[in-house]
Amino acid sequence: MLRAGAAKVLFAKVWDDQLLNVFNEIIKDIPEGSPIICESPALRYFIEPGLFIIMTSETVNKQKNINNLQRLHHVMLKYEDIKENNFLPIAFKDGKWFYK
Repeated sequence: MLRAGAAKVLFAKVWDDQLLNVFNEIIKDIPEGSPIICESPALRYFIEPGLFIIMTSETVNKQKNINNLQRLHHVMLKYEDIKENNFLPIAFKDGKWFYK
């Protein structure tokens, strides 16, 4: 993420029953209106993100059971399309995420 341009990267490995508590502690140190990219499917059950993206792939086989997550409001993107076009159709402006 740092190579992709992130100013700061945090990693927290916790049990699901402590996830929300740890996230609430981390969020205290992040200025309001800052873009946050969170790679935790489990955290999605506790918070409503500005934009929830589910990535799929025909070639990368890291399939997990995401049936419950697909019931939540989301945008689904395909890895191969992003790689081929070298374009991620999202933007962050005025403290909010947008799907283009």
